[in-house]
Amino acid sequence: MKTWFFTEDAYPYLPDPAEYESIRVNLPNRHYDPAKGADLYHMYLDMWLAAEDHGLEIMVNEHHQTATCVVPAAPLMLAILARQSKTARLLILGNPLPNRNQPVRVAEEMAMIDVISRGRRRQHSARARLYRRRTRYYAHRPNLSGRAVRDQVGSPLCDA
Repeated sequence: MKTWFFTEDAYPYLPDPAEYESIRVNLPNRHYDPAKGADLYHMYLDMWLAAEDHGLEIMVNEHHQTATCVVPAAPLMLAILARQSKTARLLILGNPLPNRNQPVRVAEEMAMIDVISRGRRRQHSARARLYRRRTRYYAHRPNLSGRAVRDQVGSPLCDA
């Protein structure tokens, strides 16, 4: 039996809950500190490598517009782990194809990660969630300003 290590990669440095409606979708990026974010990325990478040292396999995923997971591009993390890890299988759980316009490019990236990891990469593709598609919905609505659209799809990692 294989056991996989997984973490949501949360951003814990949030303001008082009274200052924002939700940590998903509409948390403005002004609450994100890039220096703390860099430290967190390093910490999560170290955690995955420590999990490998304990005999666990490694699973990564991505989410968008949320402080509960600040990895918007799991293939980047997987690529780093492909080089830094030695024996753990590497699973990307959810590589949302609708977010990318070139599925062949996605396949090439995953193939490259598989080669770098010497065949340890595993993949599960996912479809986009509804809140990722809201941009298209709100963009054509004349009664919503551009600011309203940005407020609906704001991100701790993207300008709101």
